Amino acid sequence: MIAEGLHCLLSREPGVEVLRCCASVAEALKTIPSLEPDVVLGALRMKQGSGLDLLREMRKQKLDTPLVLLADFIRDDEMMDALKLGVGGIVLEDMPPGLLVQCLRKVARNEQWFEKLALGRALEKMLRQEEAERTALVILTKRELEVVKLVSAGLRNKDIAGRMSIGEGTVKLYLNTIYRKLEVTGRVELARHAQTHDLL
Repeated sequence: MIAEGLHCLLSREPGVEVLRCCASVAEALKTIPSLEPDVVLGALRMKQGSGLDLLREMRKQKLDTPLVLLADFIRDDEMMDALKLGVGGIVLEDMPPGLLVQCLRKVARNEQWFEKLALGRALEKMLRQEEAERTALVILTKRELEVVKLVSAGLRNKDIAGRMSIGEGTVKLYLNTIYRKLEVTGRVELARHAQTHDLL
């Protein structure tokens, strides 16, 4: 219903032609190279994949068509991922329909369009995360920081050892050093510290 509504809205706009409505990321990836649209509009949340999945695959396949994400809401981490992947624009569904058209026209001209409040929150978080990583690197080595991230992801010592190509004993040594440096007492507290201080 949303797709049909968008199709009707956009088809009434002068100079705008809707080339195809795709039901999945896979279908979109097959369609984009053949139709070469000026801009792609992708829903952030779909039944089969997401707009971020589509954008990620487009980057892998070197498809440089700009993409606009349409979202009912967007989390800070999703906004950060979209920015890092070079999204052309982000429009929230509760905005006036005219703004979507303005966004698409602007992005088709290789400009960018973002929802200001969500963008501001994401940029603030990115700055905090970068500052936290710089601070952590003063205290922790890069390898120790890697161990922190793997522990926070729920990996066991054996899995961490395999991922980093080191022995389990070395992982334990890393952990003991990290606990001492960060003044935490175990894995749970370490993961909580990493989350609180944006080390992930």
